[in-house]
Amino acid sequence: MPTAKYMAPQDAELAAEVYRTAFEATSTFEGSLGAALAYLLGSILTGQRMGLFPKQDPSHAEALAILQEIFCSSHRVWYFIEIDETP
Repeated sequence: MPTAKYMAPQDAELAAEVYRTAFEATSTFEGSLGAALAYLLGSILTGQRMGLFPKQDPSHAEALAILQEIFCSSHRVWYFIEIDETP
């Protein structure tokens, strides 16, 4: 897991790419996606991982479904997302 001590320039580029791609795909950050993106962009920029709990929180399930539609499973963004399937 990355640490918050160092942010590589490519992390800022990734955050910008995630922002642009998500906005182009959805045209809005309302609802669960907006909150998830706020945490996700912060995670990328600080070199940490965020947690999504789709079985425990319907808004996490919704945000995860949108992110899965936008980003392929091999995209670097998934390195910064930890999915906890615990009910």
